[in-house]
Order: sequence, then structure tokens, then C-alpha cells
Amino acid sequence: NEDRKLQVANPVSEFSMSQVPPHNPYQSPSAIPKPVGAVELPVAAKVLGIIGIVLGVLGFIGMMCGLAAMMMPSSPAMPNHTADMMRESSVYRNFTIGSTALGFVALVVLLGGSIGLLQGKMWGRTLLIGYAAYALLSVLVGTAFNILVMYPLMTEMLAKQGVQADMSGFFYISTAVGAVIGSLFPTVLLFYMLNGDFVGRFRRFSESPH
Repeated sequence: NEDRKLQVANPVSEFSMSQVPPHNPYQSPSAIPKPVGAVELPVAAKVLGIIGIVLGVLGFIGMMCGLAAMMMPSSPAMPNHTADMMRESSVYRNFTIGSTALGFVALVVLLGGSIGLLQGKMWGRTLLIGYAAYALLSVLVGTAFNILVMYPLMTEMLAKQGVQADMSGFFYISTAVGAVIGSLFPTVLLFYMLNGDFVGRFRRFSESPH
């Protein structure tokens, strides 16, 4: 009797065990099913974090190229207007040096904040709020400086070289386009970093075990 009970129980037990999926030691962590109720990093945090890293790297490359171009000597055959203005105008020189130094710090903050955002760290959000505020202020100050200081300097320099072309239209349009493009990412970044729904979901992910 007892043998018969064991014979009946064994197939059921084997059937139940066969329903348990075997553990695959080569399975990537991302493919492992997450427990029910697990909090995920908001999609906006992933997108903004990746964009921030890309823009930070491109910003460093652009800064290095700008510094290299600034160091190139100026000659009548190949004039370097930036180098000439750096040499002749202390206002332009000091502003350029100061904005470059601050821009370097801002890029470091952008990269650090973007990495922190992808890791779900609240300090990453804080860094990106600071970066976005600085970037928008930098666009305003830079636009005003270009119109009030840089354009008159450039016009005067071209006049000394015998060039009488009116470049005001091109200058103002390019300045306006540059200001709009430069404001896009910081504006979107600030919108999300201060959005109540995003902050709530991001905070839950930051405080959850993952």
C-alpha cells in the first residue's frame, strides 16, 4: 500500500520539478526576469543621461579644437581674426579665457551628472539642474557679449584690413540660431529635472534596492 502511494506521488513530484526553468549561468543580468513590483529607471532619465554624455564628449572635442584654432598664428595671407581680437582687445581676451574655464567645469558637471542620472543617483539630478541653469545663463550672457562687444570688434578689424562688407545680417542670424540651439538641451533638462512626476519616479528608483 505504501509502495503504491510512493509510486503515485513520485510522478507528480517529477512533473512539478520539470516546470521549474533551469538556471542558466551564462544568462545576462538584463535578461533575468525582475520581481513583481520592481521599480525601473524612468525612460527620460536614460535618454537624457545618454544625450548628456554624448554632448559632454563633443563639447570637450569642440573646446580642444577651438583652443587649437586660437593658437594658430595670423598672417596677411591667412588671417586669424580670433587670435587678432585676443591680442588687441583685453575685454575679449579676458571674457574668452573666463568663459572657456567655466565651460570646462560645466562639461565636467554635465558628464558627472549624466552618469549619476543613468545610475539612478539623486546627486546626478542635482548636478544636472546646476548645469542647465548655468548653460541657460551662459547663452544669455554670450549672446549679449557677441552683439555688444564681439561684432563691433570684428567690424573694426575688418575695416582696418580694407574689408567693407556688411556682415550684420549674417552675424545676427547666426547668433540667434546659436542661442536657440544652445538653449534646447538645457531647457528640456531643466523641465524634466524639476517635473514632479519625473522626480517622484526617479526618487523611488533611487531609494529602491537594485
